[in-house]
Amino acid sequence: MKKNTKVVIGALIVVAALGFLFISGFAGNMSVHVKLSDLATKAAEYDGKFIQTEGKLVNNSVKWDSKAIELRFEIADGDVKIPVLYKDIKPDNFAGDVIVMIGGKYKAGQELVADTLTTKCPSKYEAAKKDIK
Repeated sequence: MKKNTKVVIGALIVVAALGFLFISGFAGNMSVHVKLSDLATKAAEYDGKFIQTEGKLVNNSVKWDSKAIELRFEIADGDVKIPVLYKDIKPDNFAGDVIVMIGGKYKAGQELVADTLTTKCPSKYEAAKKDIK
């Protein structure tokens, strides 16, 4: 086999491997934004999948275990409540009428195991808008 042929075959193998890794990386991290009401009614459809959702923090549901670095709580949207497990540090503003945005794997009938957790406080931003006039 000629030297040029070996180089071309080697380059094709490298390009194919990189393409496979690129595509499989995106496919494994794909997520879908789901309303809590849809999650409650179609739980089996989202079982084991990475999803993104949001809801209002249920205040009396927060349980922080500092030794295990585990935060357990519920989020709600109307009458629908979903339990959440987050294995990371508790955010500073994690109380009151906070809206929680979560990304993680849903275990149907059990809980949402969150990888990402972001909080926002609507009242804080509404006051800032009024002052801008």
